[in-house]
Amino acid sequence: YINVHTIEDKITARILGHLIGDGGVSLKSNKMYYTNSKDELIKEYCSLLKKKNIPFSISSQGSTKIVQTYGRKYVLEFLKYGGCEAKKKYIPQSVLNSPEEIRIAVLDSILKDEGRRVSKNRVQISTTKKIFMETLIQLLTSLRINVKREYQYNRGDYTQYIITISREDLTKHGITYWNRMPIPTRRNEFSISIWSNPVMFGRRWRWGCRRRGPGRPFAELFLFSIPLSLIHI
Repeated sequence: YINVHTIEDKITARILGHLIGDGGVSLKSNKMYYTNSKDELIKEYCSLLKKKNIPFSISSQGSTKIVQTYGRKYVLEFLKYGGCEAKKKYIPQSVLNSPEEIRIAVLDSILKDEGRRVSKNRVQISTTKKIFMETLIQLLTSLRINVKREYQYNRGDYTQYIITISREDLTKHGITYWNRMPIPTRRNEFSISIWSNPVMFGRRWRWGCRRRGPGRPFAELFLFSIPLSLIHI
């Protein structure tokens, strides 16, 4: 995935970051698109397009909004940097070789789409794309941001890769989006573990049994899962 093109401005870098995060570019259909359910991020992406004089249209599918731009000229403009082709996402060499301010701009957009705040000082990113995770770690390392590998496990016919990074490290680079995000409660995290991600919960359960003995995890299951089950019903 070597690419010799360089990114010249932060607006282009931010658009590319959103295309890598929750968008894509398709040469076959001559379009670039971005999807998100957060109005704030849709407005941000559209504002970036306007600054580059790139035309677009907006449509909706339920709560999700889709911003599309048609035209081979625009598709080739972003394909030349690499990394944003539909279903082939990664952090291209054109980004990794760019000045620090460009790398920060790309990372900021990607994290807004792919990250989620899981505690007071941790932001988590998960993906099933190995090359995306490997190159994302390269980008974070190049910015001296510490990366903690949380989980890597099989979910049926694909593997999930999960890392966490410090919110403080992001703030030092001017990435402050996560400072405004609510901090999840422990009960919400436990609920997510059981109901949304049973595989991860199983791994945590086994780790708890080895680390603390069977008594405490067993008690936690009855203290938290019973009221949560009633809530979910």
